[in-house]
Amino acid sequence: MVRKIKCAIIRGGTTKGIFIRGEDLPDNSRERDETIMRMFGSGDKWQIDGIGGGNQFASKVMIVWRSEDPNYDVKYMFGQVGVENRFIDWNGVDGNLTAAVGVYAYDEGLVRGVGDEIVEVNALNLNTKKNIMIRFNRKEYEERRKVTAETEWIEPCGSFLDRGCYPIGHGIDIINVENKAVQVSIIDAIALVVAINARDVGLTGYEMPGEENPEILALVEKIREKVGKSLGIVSPLFPLPIIFSLETRDYYTINGEFISRDAHDLSVRVISLGEIHHALSISGGIAMTVASFLPGNLLSNLKPRGENTVRFGHPRGIAEHKVRRDEKGGIKSVIVNREVRSLLEGWAFY
Repeated sequence: MVRKIKCAIIRGGTTKGIFIRGEDLPDNSRERDETIMRMFGSGDKWQIDGIGGGNQFASKVMIVWRSEDPNYDVKYMFGQVGVENRFIDWNGVDGNLTAAVGVYAYDEGLVRGVGDEIVEVNALNLNTKKNIMIRFNRKEYEERRKVTAETEWIEPCGSFLDRGCYPIGHGIDIINVENKAVQVSIIDAIALVVAINARDVGLTGYEMPGEENPEILALVEKIREKVGKSLGIVSPLFPLPIIFSLETRDYYTINGEFISRDAHDLSVRVISLGEIHHALSISGGIAMTVASFLPGNLLSNLKPRGENTVRFGHPRGIAEHKVRRDEKGGIKSVIVNREVRSLLEGWAFY
């Protein structure tokens, strides 16, 4: 019997994923995961027998349901689908693809808040149990199938472990690995991040993908594993190490674009699955943004040039994150824009 499932492929920022209606998948989680892995062709480093992208940046799934809760339009869940290894990690959230949830929900007729100009999608992320508002220009999207979407992440702290912004109770910890004491800040705000000053592990914070030092990456991985173990987490992805430098300098992106030292407030490098990521994930950027406005952590000395804005320099360019404050000056939400583009709608056979 031919098995098929309706899906869409959408780019969000610097990544892309496959979007599926939750109602079209098996209710049993094991059967659901098996269906998705067959669709993707997992178990082969090229994913030749599926529609996965053959690397960690394009082997991602978003499952979207119509929300039965009237407070939300949709609920959704993100999964990082293994390429060579057959697994799906449901622990994290992909901020780039969250921006794309808005246009997918609109295309599927799941949105209540469709205005003449702006579409506003009220979404509940099931990975973090957090509310995200997604907004984009309806006419622009319909004309081009490409649009810049605004994502607003409401009350981001405590997303992963429900213990507030500092899951260990304070902003700076010391991790002892290989006879070396390394200061880290563990931040829980959409992503669970281990922030490490580049100079403390022998880096500059301006390294590019392909310039990895295996010994230093092994050290960072040991720090990540030790932090994860202390928090009771066993995952190849989380906590997510982010190397940073508060000492900015001029640099060129991987595409050859010149970035001046004055164009960014700090430099960041995400280490994911043993590699330097080619960009800054939205979720990791949210955690780093929150940290930069909180006292008592390694980023507290950052002096952003904008009152409520942080500009991150990363291998592909600049990522700008804005905070919205509550009446007491606390962080109410973090706002990030990403370009999204619909690439395909159709049926996947598996």
